[in-house]
Amino acid sequence: MKRLFCLLILSFGLFGCDRDPETTTIQMPIHLAPQKGLTGDWQLKVTVSSPEMDAVMQTIPLTVDPEQGGVQQVTIPNLLVGDTVNIKIEILADGQLVSERSQSITLLDSAANTVSFEMDKLVEEKADPESEEPEPKEEEKEEKPKKLPDKITWQKDGSKMVLIPGGSFQMGDHLDKMANALPVHKVKLDGFYMDSHEITVGQFKRFLKQSGYKPEAVKAGWDINRLWNEVKKWSPTDEHPVVYVSWNDATAYAKWAGKRLPTEAEWEYAARGGRVGKRYPWGDDHKVARDYANYQRTGGRDKWDRAAPVGSFKPNGYSLYDMAGNVWEWCQDWYGSDYYSKSPAKNPPGPGTGRSRVLRGGGWISSTGNLRVADRGSNGFPNSGYDNGGFRCVSGLR
Repeated sequence: MKRLFCLLILSFGLFGCDRDPETTTIQMPIHLAPQKGLTGDWQLKVTVSSPEMDAVMQTIPLTVDPEQGGVQQVTIPNLLVGDTVNIKIEILADGQLVSERSQSITLLDSAANTVSFEMDKLVEEKADPESEEPEPKEEEKEEKPKKLPDKITWQKDGSKMVLIPGGSFQMGDHLDKMANALPVHKVKLDGFYMDSHEITVGQFKRFLKQSGYKPEAVKAGWDINRLWNEVKKWSPTDEHPVVYVSWNDATAYAKWAGKRLPTEAEWEYAARGGRVGKRYPWGDDHKVARDYANYQRTGGRDKWDRAAPVGSFKPNGYSLYDMAGNVWEWCQDWYGSDYYSKSPAKNPPGPGTGRSRVLRGGGWISSTGNLRVADRGSNGFPNSGYDNGGFRCVSGLR
């Protein structure tokens, strides 16, 4: 009987009496670096899993201030000793993933196991899907306009040109009430490049040589030597502005160079040099005119009895020289005394027909009245040249 009892005890111990599994705990100090610029309801989600057990998941409020950072302790109990578990830590803001880390650990004994997490980097910042604009289609993407250089050299004729930015201005005379410069009206222009200097004798000579063009004076019966002798009386060197050029001659030069003559609106806008409502390219004070213009023979800075070499005086606000005085300058437009009353508001081209073309800026023999930016010369017959008349060119933006 005693032996049977011992056998029953042995049998129970071997087959019928399972021991309780040994469990342990994981202690997790989670070090959270400051997470700047993110707000909302912050939570800490911990997931522990292994092939031998169902995943254990906890989602708890984050007690550490995410703006300041710090350490939050998390404890997961009742895990089997000997298991290798994967621990995943996720930081959530308003339910959106902000940062995550994963690590595996083998639970060795019944003592608490410790694993530390450093949450130092954001995985991604989740934008509000409702406020997120869709990426534009390739064909809808607009290229940013390239910044154009303020100054260029025109390859064909070597002219220095300056950028005249597009914009609006009040065109006409509101100060002296010149009848043909009224009404004052708003004009909007696209940007363009303009020659910083009037076209010189040397440049016009090269044009004639390379193109074979015959000037109006030659067509009218002068030989070319007589023409240059007349030019030399008023503009004696290759650095002086060319004179005795008709509107037709100036247009032919501009076409050869790949440019054009300025419209009357472009010329006045450029002559103002960015100044608003002023009489002259430099302002309103006529007493300083000699610093900026060659006019009425000589005096002050003006040491030239006739035309001066281009660029001998101070430039205006757009770095344009001789926009007042030296030589009158041809414009593209036909002259119309009443055109301002019916001019289009944007890029006005001038009247469709007329008898004469517009001249602007005054010349070396002009009075200060002709130096005004709004003054309009009306006697420019297209096939005539003048001893105080020249031109400069413009080009659209490339």
